Amino acid sequence: MRCRSRYVDGIRAEHARKPLLQHADDGEWFLNAKGNTKGYVSMKVARVREILKACKFKFIHQIAPGRMVEQLAENREAGALAQTSNHHLDAIKAFTKWLMRDRRMRDDPLAHLQRMNVRTDQRRQRRALSPEEFDSLLAAARAGEPFRGVSGPDRALLYLTPANTGLRRREMPSLAPTSFDLDSNPPTITVEASYSKHRRKDVLPLRTELVTLLRPWFADKSPNGPCWSGTWYARAARMLRKDLAAAGIEYKNDMGEVFDFHSLGHTLISNLACAGVHPSVVKELARH
Repeated sequence: MRCRSRYVDGIRAEHARKPLLQHADDGEWFLNAKGNTKGYVSMKVARVREILKACKFKFIHQIAPGRMVEQLAENREAGALAQTSNHHLDAIKAFTKWLMRDRRMRDDPLAHLQRMNVRTDQRRQRRALSPEEFDSLLAAARAGEPFRGVSGPDRALLYLTPANTGLRRREMPSLAPTSFDLDSNPPTITVEASYSKHRRKDVLPLRTELVTLLRPWFADKSPNGPCWSGTWYARAARMLRKDLAAAGIEYKNDMGEVFDFHSLGHTLISNLACAGVHPSVVKELARH
């Protein structure tokens, strides 16, 4: 037992000298090996790296719960929501828990940290754009410069798709041309369970107007490749704000309401309501 203890201590000492960002690389391999989706792994590792850099945690012994709490508070003071804070806390806690279970550290210093109650943090009120504003946004996107691998015309379709289906930002990177059945009646789009907000396969109808735009667009796309490649999803908020500014549309209006990527779904709901669609149908289409 004593020899085994010395062996484990030796492993921990070796890991203590290894930079945390390299441990994060190992953690990425571990998450991939567990069969998680590529988008899920990228999101989790990106959050871990972001927190490590913000807190200036370079080695295992520097991980301190007090500094972690301070950084999350600073992020909220800068405008981050409680939900965003919780997402980052979940990611870094999963990382330190893995470090401990993999015998890279003796104890988990973040194990006792608690998530925030998101119901007490309702600062962001979203709005839908008017049809005229939305047309201006699409025109600005089409004429805009590429953003993280997404061209202007592709970006316009990137906005149109969730505005017509209610898909979330994290669901969009999973879409390939094979996710669309443009010849069915009605045409549909499918989100696999591993990406869907409900963790079940969602099949949603597509409007004829969107199908008309998508059909020629798919001609140059690889059937199984992503519809929107690149790393745009990591900076979707910045991407949308740039196009809003180019269109002369305020991110936040005089009433304090914002238009972010999630607001594209609000545009769908608003349009359905204006068209007189029954609330129960709106609820089903919006997957609420």
